Amino acid sequence: MGLGPPPSGPVDPLPLFQDVPVSKRQSLFIRKLQICCFQFDFSNKLKLAREKEIKRQSLMELVDFIQFGSGKITETCQEEMIQMVSVNVFRCLPPASHENTGQEFADPEEEEPYLEPCWPHLQLV
Repeated sequence: MGLGPPPSGPVDPLPLFQDVPVSKRQSLFIRKLQICCFQFDFSNKLKLAREKEIKRQSLMELVDFIQFGSGKITETCQEEMIQMVSVNVFRCLPPASHENTGQEFADPEEEEPYLEPCWPHLQLV
């Protein structure tokens, strides 16, 4: 499974859950989770834009699949889900704004909110 780095080759979109037989949905679920484990550099919006969109679409399909109870979530699927969430959520935090300005104490109300460039993916995770 691709953990962390972006894919080395092209990522092809996977079929929708509704377009595959019920017997194939668990393996499709796991393949979509694996695509969602790739991390991308969001500081450059054009770099791997197609792959980022495929990941975003896969995340949305996974959310729908789980929310609407479209299939049984096996223990293996649960382990893969935890892995995908871990890869996407646990990350180094950006430096605090007072570290950038040299101020020892910063007023939180004056602080500009930091918007994570990969938020379109994180909010789905």
